[in-house]
Amino acid sequence: EEGDSYFGESLCPLAVTGGIACGKTTVVDVLKKPKQEEGDSYFVDADTIAHQILLKGAPDSVYDKIVEEFGTEVLQDGDSREIDRLKLGAIVFDNKAKRRALNGITHPRILYIMLKRLFWGIFCSSEDMVMADVPLLFESGKLRFLFALVIVVSTSKELQLERLMLRNPELSKEQAQQRIDSQLPLEQKEKLGDIVIRNEGMNLDELEDHVKKVRQDCMNRLYGFGLSLLQLILIIGGSVPVAVMSKLYALKAAKH
Repeated sequence: EEGDSYFGESLCPLAVTGGIACGKTTVVDVLKKPKQEEGDSYFVDADTIAHQILLKGAPDSVYDKIVEEFGTEVLQDGDSREIDRLKLGAIVFDNKAKRRALNGITHPRILYIMLKRLFWGIFCSSEDMVMADVPLLFESGKLRFLFALVIVVSTSKELQLERLMLRNPELSKEQAQQRIDSQLPLEQKEKLGDIVIRNEGMNLDELEDHVKKVRQDCMNRLYGFGLSLLQLILIIGGSVPVAVMSKLYALKAAKH
């Protein structure tokens, strides 16, 4: 029945991804704010992790490695000497080799932290749904296996460019298009996802209603039958490989 709680509900984490300037943040906010009769969500934000690891002196920071790779020109002016994400972005967005180098530094660390937080949400939290906002889920090539369902937030190419230029007025049309082109095309993301939300032609109230229906659909798909035999097998037989995988990613992250 609606509102019932099933043991093991959070064992199937859900990812939300999509193109830049497609309205993914709005969709995520609605998914995190369910109706009162629905369960709570344990939320992991890959973007927040990506920002945190750039900070000087932060836990799991890659600050020194970034400065070593890209030089002091990526640092902010003034006394803070933190990494300037706009300067770093300008270097990597139109240079595949440099973008590959940046991803090689940041992705192992992001994956390691996400693994830790997802495992905590799955096995230690009391929330009914474990959810992650992962903008570059498919581009990373390493994170898709973590999630049972993937929601892709998409829109038209014209509206995407218009929204990005409105959100970032400092970008020229060419720079905005470069940022869009640095990601997988929306058509590919839609094919790779399980559920697609086309964020166009709806006002905010209509979008919220649609996303709430999608959330309930996800709950029904993932958790409506309680703990499955497959989940039991994963719990009983998966502890050793999970521990080994976590250790391997920890070692790889430490190298960076």
